[in-house]
Amino acid sequence: MDGSRLVFPPIIHSSPSSIRVLPLYPQPPIFGHHGHLRGLVLHARAVERLRIEAARPLIEDGRHSFDEIARLTGFGDPDRMCQGFVRSLGRTPQELRRDARQTFRR
Repeated sequence: MDGSRLVFPPIIHSSPSSIRVLPLYPQPPIFGHHGHLRGLVLHARAVERLRIEAARPLIEDGRHSFDEIARLTGFGDPDRMCQGFVRSLGRTPQELRRDARQTFRR
């Protein structure tokens, strides 16, 4: 192989009619030529942002449980998803869902 490898942050694409998991895609190596961890941290944050972007519409939609959303978007469990949302957005998934419901009712 050319130094790149396949990684799988299970990012999903959702549409009103279906939800599907996107396939594997190539990623460049995350370590520099000296094996520094900086690349790993930047990569982890980028993957977390993508997972949050994928999870947010599903949370606001309200048709899926937090367990399902965490699994579909690659967080693994709702606690990790919540930590990621608080770290990135300063809000929990529960707060986002509640606000979306209140906005919809108006």
